[in-house]
Amino acid sequence: MRMALVLGLGVLLSGCPRRAARRATFPEAPRTSAAVVAYLAQVAPPFETLRARYQATYEGERKQTFQLRLAAQKDSLLWASAGLMGFEGARLLWRSDSVFLLNRLSKFFHLRFIHCRYWLIILETA
Repeated sequence: MRMALVLGLGVLLSGCPRRAARRATFPEAPRTSAAVVAYLAQVAPPFETLRARYQATYEGERKQTFQLRLAAQKDSLLWASAGLMGFEGARLLWRSDSVFLLNRLSKFFHLRFIHCRYWLIILETA
């Protein structure tokens, strides 16, 4: 019995050696906005549609957390939604010829057509 215990303990303690786990190496993060844009231009895959979600905390007079959701279709549409504390505050739809902005907090709607370099205000309601 004692011999079996010693033999079993010897097998357990002298088992297969562990191999070191490989860790992924990441390049150093770019520090300037120009370096970020250059890096993204190199590594960005081509896309037809894109969805992104961003959450940030602003610490001014009060600490506020806001969310931003983006959706884009290549060369045609950009949709954005922004909110505070889980409530949607504004929506934006940017097309190649017009911009729609809906401000839910102040119940305000903008529609602007983009013509050359001028913006023509078509409709504003309060």
